[in-house]
Amino acid sequence: QQQLGGRGSAPGLPDPFAKVVVDGSGQCHSTDTVKNTLDPKWNQHYDL
Repeated sequence: QQQLGGRGSAPGLPDPFAKVVVDGSGQCHSTDTVKNTLDPKWNQHYDL
């Protein structure tokens, strides 16, 4: 499951992040927040 969320600090632009939850495993990872963008790039890796 992947979700995008966050609240913008500037009006009209969000501060998105991604949250990855692996069902049944108890694993949950969140990316860093990318401020004031509609086109976030995270380039982060997680071992699931």
